[in-house]
Amino acid sequence: MSKKRRRIIAASIPAIGTVVAAIIALQGGGGSSAVTSNGAPNGESACNGATISGSHNSFNCAPTVSSAAKGAGLSSDPRARIVQLTGSWSEQGFADAIVDRNTSIVALYLKTGMKARTLHKGASAVLWGFQDVRQNGDPVALVKTFQASGFKVDDELEDSYLMQKITNNYLPLPFDTDLAPKGYTGGYQGGIFVGSLLFWIVQRASWAGPTDQDTRVIKYLISQGAGCEVPLSFLKFNSKTLADTSPYEQLLPVMQSCAV
Repeated sequence: MSKKRRRIIAASIPAIGTVVAAIIALQGGGGSSAVTSNGAPNGESACNGATISGSHNSFNCAPTVSSAAKGAGLSSDPRARIVQLTGSWSEQGFADAIVDRNTSIVALYLKTGMKARTLHKGASAVLWGFQDVRQNGDPVALVKTFQASGFKVDDELEDSYLMQKITNNYLPLPFDTDLAPKGYTGGYQGGIFVGSLLFWIVQRASWAGPTDQDTRVIKYLISQGAGCEVPLSFLKFNSKTLADTSPYEQLLPVMQSCAV
């Protein structure tokens, strides 16, 4: 065999090895796939037939890119990236990301034009992250994500559905003082809440008491300059209804010290 022919054969061996490796990878050998399935907390998945309880019933069963593959080939366009990471872009997807406190996906949605005040089922979107139900993630980090997109802690939010749903139509309560936000119509079924995030959390917490997460968020909002006069006025106006309850006794001094 000539020296020239031997050199040609030797040069072809690495290329053949590359093709074989590629075939093995396509057949599932030689390592795990870069695509995984979404799952609910604690390993439960609505996609495999498990029953998941919670305030929302939308589950994304589309495949998502694993952490090892994230960043490779992702679009620089926020909307396109959301589709790549979650399978679709929608108002429901925005709300689901807020409920899950998935701040990276929420931040992408905000870059596409969604807002804290965007209405979802009659409630400003940001409110879906503070329901006092089993929710993952850091609630303060969620507030910060909205702030980074221009949300102000005293921005007026609206809710004609969520608070009523959480409290079996008990809230929102009546609120007839000069400090009541324009458009607030609590006190009967079908009433509408209008007010700040702090006011919404305080009123919702007056139903069953503030959780540790509520306390953290309340303290953070106060540290960011959120006004306490309105929620304090609300608590005082409803003192006959709420007095001598544990939630009232926990919330009132916090609002009093803040409003001084």
